[in-house]
Amino acid sequence: METALLGRYPSGRTEVPVLNSSRVVCCAALLTSVPTIGCAQMVEEKVAEAVVTSALQTSRNGGVGRNIAELEQRDELGCINDPEAAAADAAARPPVGLFPATCIDKVADGAHLHADFADCTGVFGRVSLSGGMDAVFEPVGDCRMHADINDSGDFTANDRPLDYEADADILYQDGYRDVNWAAHWEGTTRRGREVEQTSTLHVLVDDETNCLDIVGTTEGRVDEWDFSTVIQDLAVCPDACPSAGVVEAELEGRLRDRSISVEFDGSDVARVKGWTGREFEVEMVCGSE
Repeated sequence: METALLGRYPSGRTEVPVLNSSRVVCCAALLTSVPTIGCAQMVEEKVAEAVVTSALQTSRNGGVGRNIAELEQRDELGCINDPEAAAADAAARPPVGLFPATCIDKVADGAHLHADFADCTGVFGRVSLSGGMDAVFEPVGDCRMHADINDSGDFTANDRPLDYEADADILYQDGYRDVNWAAHWEGTTRRGREVEQTSTLHVLVDDETNCLDIVGTTEGRVDEWDFSTVIQDLAVCPDACPSAGVVEAELEGRLRDRSISVEFDGSDVARVKGWTGREFEVEMVCGSE
């Protein structure tokens, strides 16, 4: 039996759609500029689900890098401007949003930090992470540290290769960290969706809660859909759906003139306004399983 297409599901989950032959023909007609109402809505919903996936993966994969590069800036230490002290402090920091707490083994060697992940359950309980990550620290001003982060060549998510590289400039303030991220990664989600993304993000990280406020831009793809996004005030805490924020997405390629808007409000549904003018919902699974 055919899987229902996106939006609200009785099971409470968003599933990858399975299309029968008639719907494939219908979609082919749409992509060659012979649209019908039914096909337009179907493609619109597929794209919306891809954009939601991309937005959630932005915060999740940023979390991989944050577990390597961000320090716990303790008040009694003042600012850490020594890269060797930064690597040592990052090595001592417990994981955030990854379980169990013993699943990461971090070792500092001068200004270099190496971390081995051993079957860590990832952010939202959705990802199993294994393999190595490396970071090198360099001071770039008072209370500001730069980190170069790369996978060690054997990193996997859900037993599939994950290629990851990022640069982070981290400014330490009272009660939070102000981080500028530039990252590129590609891999496969647990549900088999091929994802690639290049992002430029400004992230505020609350020291106490590890909640994030994110603004920035991304370019990339989810499955066959290529698009760029503008992220506005995306607020997300560990193991929770985004509590606020809007993602505006512009499609590339044949659907270049198409755009959608996705809004998050703390519930388990993302609210979408599509290019046809329709408003609908895409369900999310954000809690631990």
